[in-house]
Amino acid sequence: MKIKTFLIILISACMLLAISPAGYSFTGDIVLDSYFKDKGRLPPPRFPHWFHRIRFKCKVCHPAIFKMKKGENDITMQKIMKGEFCGKCHDGTTAWQVSFDTCPRCHTKQAGDAKAISGFPKDNNGEIDWVTALNNGLISPKDTLEPKAKTGTPLRLNLVYEGKTLPDAVFPHFAHTNWLDCNNCHIDIFLMKAGQSKMTMEGIFTGRFCAECHGKVAFPIDNCTRCHKSAP
Repeated sequence: MKIKTFLIILISACMLLAISPAGYSFTGDIVLDSYFKDKGRLPPPRFPHWFHRIRFKCKVCHPAIFKMKKGENDITMQKIMKGEFCGKCHDGTTAWQVSFDTCPRCHTKQAGDAKAISGFPKDNNGEIDWVTALNNGLISPKDTLEPKAKTGTPLRLNLVYEGKTLPDAVFPHFAHTNWLDCNNCHIDIFLMKAGQSKMTMEGIFTGRFCAECHGKVAFPIDNCTRCHKSAP
């Protein structure tokens, strides 16, 4: 590996560790301080991905309700109260209704209760293994908010990328399409034809490709053995 490439990966890894959600309760928790303008009266709202992930699959909210990239959603309390963004579910029927009485449920400094997911399967780094939790029936998240809507069938297709210093990296479509729709990744993140995306570890460590989710709402990309396996 060239020295320049090594330095890019090392620096990027350090940056990811510095900005990772480790300061929150669980990987994927988001503090929406950039949207909260009335600082001082209430803490900024905290969105716990893990709590919602138990109940809904990623494709329920993305990209129909929330766009995938940070800063692309113009979230305001006025819009939420009108039924947009969080208000899509927090309507008093699907979930508790947004009101002045429920402000502390989101505007809180308290981290999530670790006991709530203490029995969930963990990977080798201690992160929740959501795929195993789903496959073992520990959780039954909804595919859609529309009871009569048809949802896609998970795709059983493994893609294998040759490893140079580590075992080959395996991308399991089934594990991802159990949570996501194809349009979550294609074509904005990955082009459809093999070789067109020009994916590299340098690109991943700088926040592209797999790192659009991993390290933010999914297990961190420095957990090499989750992808680099001896066999699919």
